[in-house]
This record gives sequence, structure tokens and C-alpha cells, in this order.
Amino acid sequence: MARITVQALPTLREMEKLLQSLVDDEESDFRGALDIDVSHIDQRAQVYGVRVTAVDMTESTIHVSFEADYNVYNGCKDMDIDDSIDGVATGARTEDGWEFEEFVPPPKRTTVDEF
Repeated sequence: MARITVQALPTLREMEKLLQSLVDDEESDFRGALDIDVSHIDQRAQVYGVRVTAVDMTESTIHVSFEADYNVYNGCKDMDIDDSIDGVATGARTEDGWEFEEFVPPPKRTTVDEF
């Protein structure tokens, strides 16, 4: 797994702003640390917004709480769902800043797995 390092800032508010800006930046590696995979809800589900809702820091760890908004549209089933999921990413303090592990979704299950 890859490690993602984020600069450590002195105050909680500054960290919240930095992390939200990294979440908003499509090019940022930090999005890879967040579990925003919603395919377990529906294969057509798509995330369209992510918000950092809270940041908790200690000397050695950081917990980033976030909310991801998603939409599922399936015209055949007359389904149009807008909802959100909550998640948490945890990082550890290093000399370079806060280090997070890249989120790797579990492998997709198939009907073959049932046998």
C-alpha cells in the first residue's frame, strides 16, 4: 500500500482548511486515503461531493472525519437516490507530517464467491 503524506500545520483550524482543500483538489493524492467507494451501495452510485466534517489531533495521530455525497440513478427501476455516507481516515505523525495509508477497496464479490 502506498503512503500519503500531508503537511502538519500547528492549529486544528488550519489543518481542517488544508485537508478540505486537498479533498477538493481532484489532483491531490489525499483523496486516495479516503474510503469514498460507494459501489457496495449500487454499481451505478457516484460520489459528487466530499466534506471534511471534523479533525481530531493528538501528538501522534490524526483522525479526519468526512462525509461523501453520492447519487444513484436507475431509470429502469424508477430510482433516483441522493444520500451521503460518513467515514474516517486515520494518520500517524512522522518527521515529514501526517502520514495516511492509501485506501484499497476490498475485491468485488461475484456469484462464483457464493459457491
